[in-house]
Amino acid sequence: MTVWNTIANMQALDASLASFFQVIENEISGQDCWGFHNSTEVASLVTPNGWCWYASYMRYSLRRIPRGKGRQRGPGNLTVGVELWREVTDQDNLWEHAKQPLIYVGFCPGNDYWCDDMALDCLGAPTWYPDGEIHPPTEKDPKLWTWNGEDGDRWSLRSWFFVLQLCSIERREDIEKNIVAPLRSLLVDNSDPNTVFFETQVL
Repeated sequence: MTVWNTIANMQALDASLASFFQVIENEISGQDCWGFHNSTEVASLVTPNGWCWYASYMRYSLRRIPRGKGRQRGPGNLTVGVELWREVTDQDNLWEHAKQPLIYVGFCPGNDYWCDDMALDCLGAPTWYPDGEIHPPTEKDPKLWTWNGEDGDRWSLRSWFFVLQLCSIERREDIEKNIVAPLRSLLVDNSDPNTVFFETQVL
């Protein structure tokens, strides 16, 4: 009976996440400011024993992203990932969110895009790129993990992502508040992250 319930719960969860990604697409495609193109699943990860999947990443391609004065609009890619589980390898230095399901929201300009490399391990460090390619949030740019070596006067010219708990999304309004509004503020308005995330539940 326990196995039966477990599988049933997994099927229900799979349907819930499919609905979540569809709502995200509806919200993103409804924004006139960046011209939504299409969506594609770019990663679906399974546990080490291969028994079940635990993370899924969806890419949302955009036709036109503001580039600032004197620059033409160009394409870009948003990636939204839901990670339900992560391997715990160090109990002594465990990150406070290590055992919580997380949502990752990232952007790359041009044709590049985040995939399952947009993830944090049980210590709260990037799972991929251990040599510092991904910079953690700073006092100047709080909440944003940024790609090393990229610098510019606009967030639409840089690669970055932010993280929030899955439980922070309970209603459609939470998606607008914690995901779509910050994206719009960064990509369209080029706002200061200190103000962008002030009233959100972004970690």
